[in-house]
Amino acid sequence: AYEIRPRDWSSDVCSSDPRLGVWLGHADSDNLARSAPATEGYYDSLGLLLGLAKNSQRLTAHINSDLEYRSYSLNTLDNETIGTLDAAAEVGIVPDRFMWTFRGNEGQGVRDPAAAFGPLNRQSISTIGSGPKLSLPLGGRMSFSLDGEYSKRRYDQSVYPDSDSVLYDVGLFRRTSQTGRIGIQASTDTIDFSGISAPSYKIDSVSVRYEKTLATGRVIAAVGNNRADTGVATSSNPLVNFEWTRAVASRSTLSVNADRAFTDAGNELSVAPIVTTTNGAAAVALVASPIERQNVSVVYRLNGVRTSADVSVGRFEDAYLTSSAFDNKGTALRVAVNHTISMKLAFNVAWDRTERNMNNAPGSPTYEEATLSASVNRTLGRRFNVAGVIARYERRGVAPVPDEHRYEIRFGYSPTQNAGAPLGLMGR
Repeated sequence: AYEIRPRDWSSDVCSSDPRLGVWLGHADSDNLARSAPATEGYYDSLGLLLGLAKNSQRLTAHINSDLEYRSYSLNTLDNETIGTLDAAAEVGIVPDRFMWTFRGNEGQGVRDPAAAFGPLNRQSISTIGSGPKLSLPLGGRMSFSLDGEYSKRRYDQSVYPDSDSVLYDVGLFRRTSQTGRIGIQASTDTIDFSGISAPSYKIDSVSVRYEKTLATGRVIAAVGNNRADTGVATSSNPLVNFEWTRAVASRSTLSVNADRAFTDAGNELSVAPIVTTTNGAAAVALVASPIERQNVSVVYRLNGVRTSADVSVGRFEDAYLTSSAFDNKGTALRVAVNHTISMKLAFNVAWDRTERNMNNAPGSPTYEEATLSASVNRTLGRRFNVAGVIARYERRGVAPVPDEHRYEIRFGYSPTQNAGAPLGLMGR
């Protein structure tokens, strides 16, 4: 079965090197609220970069964060915490047989997908889930799996989409080699809304799934059918899940993903930045309707001795089962390069661009958002650093706003002695 889960293309989830850093910042902007007319202002910020992981026989866990608290100078803007936090743990009660999983995510989504992304159109989204995982061998090559999870999705400003999810997943697999297996998998996901009196709905799926670990990557392919039922409307469509990841050279990887499946707003708000608006905030209409998401993306990553780079390009399309007025499709592009000039000096540049058609029809409202940022990071000893950041945000098409130009300075401290590491997401 296929379900959209949180995924972070910006960093390796289980990095072998621990990362911990805090920073203080000050930024001046000529359009702080990203609204019309433009209003100058500033904000002071406190940030946290965290990347920790543990892998043992009984515990696999990780926590990653790129959080920032902002205090705005304008009375029309509320102080806010932005950024991402992702944590997960799998406890082996009976190792390799019976496990219990925990996960939690914190991020942002837009309140109005047709408006400019910024302090006036942003809200925090929290997801927490837990459940058992059972894996039983059936002879030498066969295995049986049974998973379950109960999760809550909450939004700090939009009460309407608050929901609870109960997911069950069952699979029967046969090992085809030491590194590959094929099988049948089925799932059912029931979504109930806690903030409104909307009817609950179910998303059921069944698929044939193939998984193989390669010498330099992996392949996952699933083909089947999934069905969404709201009690008022029902739709049954093909299910596709394909992922191919391979090391192109000793220091670079290439990933290709293609997905088509029903999901809901609570899940889609946590998908990868390649299928969201700029800066990783999901432009999803918060309505009580199943969503059929189609997504194709290609991600190339280079980790050189002095230079690292990410290039992501993708196309997506959303179709709402009972709210077709919110249908949309678009493309997303991200290019980011980090270059170490010397042991104490590093340079970073990133460009995000999203183009979206709001009604999946010719002549429908279309907008384009883009953010370009550049930074210079200077370490002061092993644990301290100072960085300067310049960012430009622009929006064209429906609901345009004046461009924003932002100038920021950050002072950082890292007890793990990696103060020269990248600064995290900028220009958001």
